[in-house]
Amino acid sequence: MLRSPRLALLTRPQWQGEETPRLGDARLLHAPLQTLERCPVAIADLEAIFVAPDPWLVCTSPASVQALQAWLKEFGNDLLAVPGLRFAAVGSSTRDQLAKRLTDGSRQIICPLSDETADANGLLAVFDSVQRTEGFDWSAQTLLLVEGKNNRPTLRDGLRARGAEVIAVGFYARHDQDWESTVWDRFKQYGHSELAVIVTSTGVIDRLLVQCRARGINPTHLLWCTQHPTIAARLRQAGCEQLRRVRLDPQFLTGDLFDHEFGW
Repeated sequence: MLRSPRLALLTRPQWQGEETPRLGDARLLHAPLQTLERCPVAIADLEAIFVAPDPWLVCTSPASVQALQAWLKEFGNDLLAVPGLRFAAVGSSTRDQLAKRLTDGSRQIICPLSDETADANGLLAVFDSVQRTEGFDWSAQTLLLVEGKNNRPTLRDGLRARGAEVIAVGFYARHDQDWESTVWDRFKQYGHSELAVIVTSTGVIDRLLVQCRARGINPTHLLWCTQHPTIAARLRQAGCEQLRRVRLDPQFLTGDLFDHEFGW
């Protein structure tokens, strides 16, 4: 049986220069391990999508949607007006951000149906299903991947292997940052058995585990929370067996953390 924490640390990245978002619950503390920075993108970098016979806009994370929205405010919305433009998202959180920020809600957005398949391979499987249904020619498809710099190549390589033209553009970059002492002090204040860490990316796990051990904190004694099975599997490989499944949507997160018990 999983314990309920008294405090949870949310490690989700934060945009550089932005104020820390309000989380609406004193038991939930924003403690990012990465900052995000917008990257310059020239219109010429996207030229192929404007003349493509079958264009797609593919967003790979909620941050990619936010970065694209900022870019559109700077350069205009001509990209969204490309004739026949279709939309895809790696997961439901990205899909919801895309629907909220960049479409009027009437545009279909394809994405994996389950959060457990919300990754590059899951989206490739959805594309294959759509292709079988519609019978489209992969060689006629042009896909603009809005992603972070140094994203894993799984999605773009998979699409290119199918014969599609892929324009992979890094609209933002991630920068590692360490927790300030005020965050580490919470481990002394609450004790390891009363504190949970919410991990939203596999990219921060190894660094966080090393830092915990360097401060005398046994990570296997902590309650770890995540929205994705790949992250849960990586934590389990590291010996962290106290794993809680949460949804990152604000309307569900606090309930999943403090009221309900969903294990991996």
